[in-house]
Amino acid sequence: MSIKDNSNDKDSSAKSLTCKIHNVKRQEEEETIHKGVVSSFRRLDGLPLIETKDGKAVILKEFETNPEIGEKIEYIITVKHGSVMYGKRVN
Repeated sequence: MSIKDNSNDKDSSAKSLTCKIHNVKRQEEEETIHKGVVSSFRRLDGLPLIETKDGKAVILKEFETNPEIGEKIEYIITVKHGSVMYGKRVN
């Protein structure tokens, strides 16, 4: 996982967290994610997990996995003013 500085964006306060997910069978191109103040971003059992200060934990992806496919998919989670805005598949 890395943090990208989107200083060229219209709103320079927006940051994106990027993570790679392995062995993905299918996934929606874009999805709504719980909006809340981010307290941590970590991986749980191979899945990215966002924890918010209001105590909610959101698994970024709820997908079926297939180890035989081994497809690598990258997602960007946009965090604006410390809140999760959305997650988007980028490849």
